[in-house]
Amino acid sequence: MKHILIGMLSVILLNILVASLTQTHLVYALDNIIFDQYGAYLIEGNRQVQGIMTSTSDINLAILKLNNLFEIEAYTATLSEFNQDVYLMAQLSETAVNSSFIDVETASIYYRIAGEELLVLGPIVFENTLTRLADWLLWLIAAGLNLLIALLTVWRINNKYVQISTQIQRLPITFNAKNDVTSEIDEIEQHLYLIQAQTLERINLQRDLLHGVAHEFRSPMARMQFALDMLEDAQPSEKAELTATIHKSLQGLDDLVKELLYYAKLKDGSALLHFTPTNLSELIDDAIAVVSGFYPHVTFVNSGKNITLDADSNLLKRLLVNILRNAGRFAHAQCNVTILRLHYEVKIYIEDDGIGIPPGKSERIFEPFTRLDPSRSRDSGGCGLGLAIAHSIAQLHRGHILVEEAQGSENALSGACFSLTLPLTQS
Repeated sequence: MKHILIGMLSVILLNILVASLTQTHLVYALDNIIFDQYGAYLIEGNRQVQGIMTSTSDINLAILKLNNLFEIEAYTATLSEFNQDVYLMAQLSETAVNSSFIDVETASIYYRIAGEELLVLGPIVFENTLTRLADWLLWLIAAGLNLLIALLTVWRINNKYVQISTQIQRLPITFNAKNDVTSEIDEIEQHLYLIQAQTLERINLQRDLLHGVAHEFRSPMARMQFALDMLEDAQPSEKAELTATIHKSLQGLDDLVKELLYYAKLKDGSALLHFTPTNLSELIDDAIAVVSGFYPHVTFVNSGKNITLDADSNLLKRLLVNILRNAGRFAHAQCNVTILRLHYEVKIYIEDDGIGIPPGKSERIFEPFTRLDPSRSRDSGGCGLGLAIAHSIAQLHRGHILVEEAQGSENALSGACFSLTLPLTQS
């Protein structure tokens, strides 16, 4: 335990050191390069503004050309509108007619038309590969560093197990129970290989989650950044809406973190299951009661029988809620739940009358953060982990979940059909 704590502390200190060095040297140098490029971009934009204003006598036509060129809205203003900014007012007052001034602080270009009349263009957005790299440089270096540490750790553990296995195989056999010892060695080797495979699987899971989290975090963070940028200059009537956007984005991030922690707990085997005899039909009714309020336009029908099976009722209810929410999200008007009892297991079919699953995509939907088409977007609700969590819960119950063709009964619906198979007992 002591060695584990020391190792974790060393990894944290190493991350802090690398982040500090990256921020001090790489990010600083990159920011300077970007600033120089931004300045050159503004100077070139100023030259184009002067060329358009000089060659065009109609101010409205000139504004139209500038809008098309820079893809931002140019407008006219007067000097008095900027009297609260002393520095800017002084610069604009000294700018001659038919001349322009670049304000680096606001990334805007001001062109003096005549008298106190000005043409304002900005803020001018500048984005290229370097600006995007600067936003993600620290995250990329941290991800690469931690992945390297994880790979080195796995390599050391693997070498240790290989050495132990080799030493066991080299032990002299001096008694008659040679076959028994050999079989035990084979079992030890198989166990070691299983541990190695599980370790690699967890590393791959962490890597995939890291990529998925980075992608999922960008949207709410971008919305918050946009709202914060607009909040300072917004009208009082607009501030409430921008504040609500920030709170909604924060809530989305909080929900995503909770789902990630829950999913990681299921995948790393730390979730404790409490199996008790559970009435499946009643559990489905409880799950429908939770989901139906979100989709009042959808009718949920439970045609299940009173079947009892060994299950962790809380986890199994979470599985059913996730599948039903997915069905309700894409259903037009109806969702059916059917239960079939086989010899030693039970099958649950959840069907909807929605758009269905595209051909060849039925396995990918159980991967984290998988969205198959634009209709399955973040705005439709959820964090992209619902079906992945349901798949993990089914595995913990020694069952499986998949997408099948709709059942051949006359009541079959035209959308997706999820099939959940569970054993009746967990002995």
